[in-house]
Amino acid sequence: MRKIPLFLLPLLLVTVTQCQNPGDEAPPQESSSPSGITQEQKDAARNAFYAAYPDFRCVDSLESFSGTENPSFPVANAYGPPAGSGENAGSLDVFMLGTEKEVVFRIAGKVAANGAGDDLVIYENGFKTASGGYYMEPGFVEVSPDGINWYGFSPAFGPDSPDNETSSQYNELTGKTGMAGLYPVVINYLTNPIDPSMPSAGGDRLNLDNAKKITDRSSTDPITYTYGNTLAADGFFTVKFVKIIDGNASASVKAVLTADGNPRNGMDLDAICIFHTQNE
Repeated sequence: MRKIPLFLLPLLLVTVTQCQNPGDEAPPQESSSPSGITQEQKDAARNAFYAAYPDFRCVDSLESFSGTENPSFPVANAYGPPAGSGENAGSLDVFMLGTEKEVVFRIAGKVAANGAGDDLVIYENGFKTASGGYYMEPGFVEVSPDGINWYGFSPAFGPDSPDNETSSQYNELTGKTGMAGLYPVVINYLTNPIDPSMPSAGGDRLNLDNAKKITDRSSTDPITYTYGNTLAADGFFTVKFVKIIDGNASASVKAVLTADGNPRNGMDLDAICIFHTQNE
């Protein structure tokens, strides 16, 4: 595990707030970024983090957004490396996407390459609750090499299998694939700048080998879109754009979350990052 840079040690004060969610046995926690950090110090920490992991980069440019920006949780909060709060708390340093909304990002001057292993990681702000389940805000991910052809990850949001936590059928990580908003975020470029490639760093990881062209959206539900060729089969080996769609856009996902007593108010994006980048 990489040590915290010495210049950040005085900055480890964390402001903590609590919120109550249906089905939780105890109030889960959400925490903001460390207080008292200047923009200059954040820039220095970001540059040091990128220097330590030179192929790893995170989105820094907005292409489109279907919602209305919340000034308390602006789009800019999704730029740069993740600022997670650990397995049991969700960061407040996030962009609030909004129910059923979608957003498209990119990294200025860079493209995401299809490398070995995972290529893309989405950092939301879900967390593990006192009951042992997870508070998730699920969403869908699409990528595009050109802004015209879009490729998805054949998402599935099924019941827990096996179901080990009795308060809900949909609050464990099993039964869910090809989606974002599931895993907590442990990595924090300011206070815990560990190697982002380690699974223990958290986030929802996707491999571009599994991205397939969306050929039919007529169902209007991302869970039931029709898929065709992979990126590679269509001759694409890099992608430029990443689209995130709030899970409530799926009637089936929204229905099971509501029936389960855990309706969601939209995704909260911490960061969207690429493991293998190239200059455009």
